[in-house]
Amino acid sequence: MQIVGLLATSVALAVIPPAVPANLQVENAKAFLIAHASGTQNYICLPSATGVAWTLFGPQATLFDEDQRQIITHFLSANPGENGTLRPTWQHSRDTSAVWAAAVETSSDSAYVAPGAIPWLKLRVMGAQAGPADGDKLASASYIQRVNTAGGAAPATGCGDEVDRCGREDHSGHGDDDDGDHGRASLGAAHRDPPGPPGPGEKVAQAEPSVISTVLLAPSRS
Repeated sequence: MQIVGLLATSVALAVIPPAVPANLQVENAKAFLIAHASGTQNYICLPSATGVAWTLFGPQATLFDEDQRQIITHFLSANPGENGTLRPTWQHSRDTSAVWAAAVETSSDSAYVAPGAIPWLKLRVMGAQAGPADGDKLASASYIQRVNTAGGAAPATGCGDEVDRCGREDHSGHGDDDDGDHGRASLGAAHRDPPGPPGPGEKVAQAEPSVISTVLLAPSRS
């Protein structure tokens, strides 16, 4: 499945975000950075309403500009502005400014989202932090859009059958289990708060590789 990644632009150029479904649009805001990202999305096997199921617990990805230079890393971490609540995090690779955000809207509208892709998201920034030298490249963000997704769904198998038969298995805590039963997937969170990193003995997996685009928006100045 081919998805065209968006580009991070210099301040001398206008940043033109892609069209998004109505519920992902942000009023009174202007895109100031768009980046092309690839990475993994990690899942943990947890009890569910129907037994057990793979549940997202955090992303790990790298965002690049149009020259394929790394500009941002994306991961799950504690937001100091919310007493350590775990949130998807974006940290600038040079000035280390960071923002934490929570999904507030999701869309699988087939007019925008590719078949089999994880949903597009609108996330509200819940906290921001400058870098040690007062770096602030990301600090103005108020919303983030996750768009142009490809793949990224949780594994279809490997949770219920193995847990029922063998119990939970040891793992490294970073998405690799000892028996090699894992795939790989894209970054980003489902429309819920993540359960947090797995504990000892809990079974984890990654879904298959994918790419996305990330749009950072700041309030418009009148």
